Amino acid sequence: MDRFGRSPGYEAVVNKNKKICYELRNNGARVIANPEELTNRILRSTKDGDLEFIKLLYFTGIKNLHEYINSDNRNLGHIVLGLSLSLGCLRRKD
Repeated sequence: MDRFGRSPGYEAVVNKNKKICYELRNNGARVIANPEELTNRILRSTKDGDLEFIKLLYFTGIKNLHEYINSDNRNLGHIVLGLSLSLGCLRRKD
C-alpha cells in the first residue's frame, strides 16, 4: 500500500498494465483503494466507455461492480441505463 492507501493491484489496473495485473492476481494481490476513489473511477470509466478498465477490475477480483454506489445512490447500472437512453439505444416505454 502506498501513502494514499492504494495497492499495487489498483495502480496496475489504473495504468492498464495487463501483464502486471496478471502477475499480481496470480500471486494473490488485491485491488485496494479508497472506496470513494474507486467508486468514482468505476463510474467515470463507465460513463467514458472505458471497458478495458472495467474488464481489468473484474479480472483482478472485483466481481460485483454494482456494490460501488455514489452519494446519489447510483451504481454502474444507473450510468449505463442513462447513457443508453441518451444515446437512443433504448427507448422509454410511455
